[in-house]
Amino acid sequence: MAGYESGINKYDGITVIKTNTCNGNGAQTDNIFKVSGTVRVIELGGICTESTDATTLSGCSFALYDATPETVEITDGTAPTDASGLGVGGGLYSNGASASVAVAYITSDACTVTDVVKLERILNQKPGVDTYIQFLFTGDATTDVDIQFFCRYVPLSSGAEVTAV
Repeated sequence: MAGYESGINKYDGITVIKTNTCNGNGAQTDNIFKVSGTVRVIELGGICTESTDATTLSGCSFALYDATPETVEITDGTAPTDASGLGVGGGLYSNGASASVAVAYITSDACTVTDVVKLERILNQKPGVDTYIQFLFTGDATTDVDIQFFCRYVPLSSGAEVTAV
């Protein structure tokens, strides 16, 4: 994916990527990135790379989870995004500096220009506990969509990083 390659992004921060297969019947929660220390997340989203069956891909949002089980919304989980029909090249992007803003859904059925506001959130690992950025969605028995997720961040504490899981 042009512009998003694992490693240091020459524009600002470090970018990490992970391809995830979104499948499963009902509400799903997939850990996509692990947060260590304190980081400033600048961008968070994903591009569809394969869409075998995206008839049902609703309830899309991002959350921070520390396995205790504490979950904090990164994007609006009370009014999540319906990305049913997501096709190859379409995307889901964090869109704003508030957890009350839903994920932006961009289709691939025509060329588009979409204004997406930088995320600019500070994420902090709970000390001694694995802390994850999760992608939440609802699928059905046939849902099968591959999304290449990306997270661009700046480490703020010693040893801080975001890694694909």
